[in-house]
Amino acid sequence: MTTENQTPNPESENGFFDSLKDKFNEFKDKAEDTFDDIKEKAEDIWEETKEKAEDLKDQAEEKWEDLTSTGEEKK
Repeated sequence: MTTENQTPNPESENGFFDSLKDKFNEFKDKAEDTFDDIKEKAEDIWEETKEKAEDLKDQAEEKWEDLTSTGEEKK
């Protein structure tokens, strides 16, 4: 019986853990990039929605003024 399988080679262990560390860092970098992309898209959508809401608010205020001024003129 050989002890080759029983005692791992330190160099192969370091290579294995280095490889895992590299893969982990790749996944981490991809996750950070994806997060940044999603965050940027969300901020763009927020700005668009905010602008649309402001436009709708302005339209509603104009309609309200039209309705209230027309009502006062009829009295």
